[in-house]
Amino acid sequence: MKNYFLVLGVFIAAALALAGSYKFFEIQYINDLEQSASDALSAGNYLASLEQYASLRDGKAPETLDVETKITESKNLLVAEEVLARAQKAKEDGEWFAVKALLEDGDATTNASFSQYEEAVALYLEAANKVKDLEEKIEAELAKFRQEAASEKARRETAEEKKEAVEEKIATVEAELKTTIQEKEQTSAALQVVTSEKIEAERQAARERFLKFLNEVELYANMLTRADGHLNDATKEIEDRRDISALIFLDRGSVLLDEVKGRTEELLANRTEEQYKGEVQTLLQSDTLLIVAARSFRDATFYVGRDDEKLTQFLGEGRAAKTEALRLLAAVNVFVRSSR
Repeated sequence: MKNYFLVLGVFIAAALALAGSYKFFEIQYINDLEQSASDALSAGNYLASLEQYASLRDGKAPETLDVETKITESKNLLVAEEVLARAQKAKEDGEWFAVKALLEDGDATTNASFSQYEEAVALYLEAANKVKDLEEKIEAELAKFRQEAASEKARRETAEEKKEAVEEKIATVEAELKTTIQEKEQTSAALQVVTSEKIEAERQAARERFLKFLNEVELYANMLTRADGHLNDATKEIEDRRDISALIFLDRGSVLLDEVKGRTEELLANRTEEQYKGEVQTLLQSDTLLIVAARSFRDATFYVGRDDEKLTQFLGEGRAAKTEALRLLAAVNVFVRSSR
């Protein structure tokens, strides 16, 4: 019995010693893993630090270590590394808008602990300067368009003044005719002369109104032709995998298309005689189809370098809409030329 207790005591002592040894090695392993994760994070090996901190989270990390914060930091810096790589690739392709968008407000340029922080900041500043130059060129184009619009507005106002002058002349002729009839002092021959003048004045006024109408239709048709040129430039950029520059051309085209849409609707509602409404509606339909085409091309830019099947689908839809729009536009141009 005495030997039994002796053996039991030896067994218990061995078990306690084994447990203490295991605890010692466990603590040592955790400390080594924490140091390795910290070294990897400092060295810019973010994937390794993420994996090691994840292992600490799944194990028994020291209470003094905020493992979740370290995991988040590793993830953010790993993303920053990928974003910088994409920005460098965009730079090689000359896509400076994409470079600026990728690096703006991200960890690559806002977190000084990022291993490539200085390189990312330098690339962002370079992109910002390039984008500024491009935006200045776009603004110059828009300023030119606004000037052309102002000139057209002045031309229309001049035409309106001429129209008012003709209408005043007609009113004067009518007043004189009424006075002559009331006073019965004018002979039949004189009355016929005045009547003829009135008819001629009305005919001339109607002709001037019609020519003004033709000029306005032709102006909007020319604006659609210019917009079509921008859409052609955009599709070429899409085919060459330059989605950012394609969007610039699409924006230019959309400005013209929206302007034509508003002006044509106003022309149809207020200054189009009944017999010519069909031609103006054809012009409006052409503009609407070009807007549809522009939207399809804009959708296509989102799939550049991502999904060739979707890219081909939206390009095809846009081209089909544009082809029908140009057919209608050609009919409008034929009407304008044949009516002068």
